[in-house]
Amino acid sequence: SVYFGIIVVNTPLSVCLERNQTRDADRFVPVDVIQNMSNTMEPPDPQKASWEANHIRIGGTSNDASLEASRDWITSLQDNPVPPPPPEVDQELLEQERQSTRKCLLHQYDMSMRKWVGIVAKIAMGKEVNAKVASANRARKELLVELRSRDDDTTLEILIDQFCLRVGHGWDEQEMQLLHDNLTKTIKEL
Repeated sequence: SVYFGIIVVNTPLSVCLERNQTRDADRFVPVDVIQNMSNTMEPPDPQKASWEANHIRIGGTSNDASLEASRDWITSLQDNPVPPPPPEVDQELLEQERQSTRKCLLHQYDMSMRKWVGIVAKIAMGKEVNAKVASANRARKELLVELRSRDDDTTLEILIDQFCLRVGHGWDEQEMQLLHDNLTKTIKEL
């Protein structure tokens, strides 16, 4: 944990300029620099940066009350460690990881749809078994092309519906229900 705090010393501009006049020449700060700092100084804002939450404001003159308050506040920092800032995200690396995940997901979808083609072969009825299997394989290939071309969150459930719509031409209601039920079982097996 990091113990971090900001002490804001509220010293009026006139006092800063007066003290600057008493400095040795090698420590003298140009007046315009002091005035610019006074104009641009922003108080800590926890809404902008969480690490600015631990701060204290004290007066710009030396007195025992300010020193005592500062000591107490510094001691209290041990009870309020600042969480580390979130790591910076390399957007290029993040995009590469997304693409890798997408390729993996496409592979999983392809493997699932290959199983579905096998299921079509097992449950297809009638003289047109070969045509139904060919239709299922065509649907698998078409859906893969579509999935590669779009960047959405298609689920296996949606994919099953799309697959059944493409494959189901010429199937009776009983075959379609059997197909849908068997394809849905493959999701539960994953």
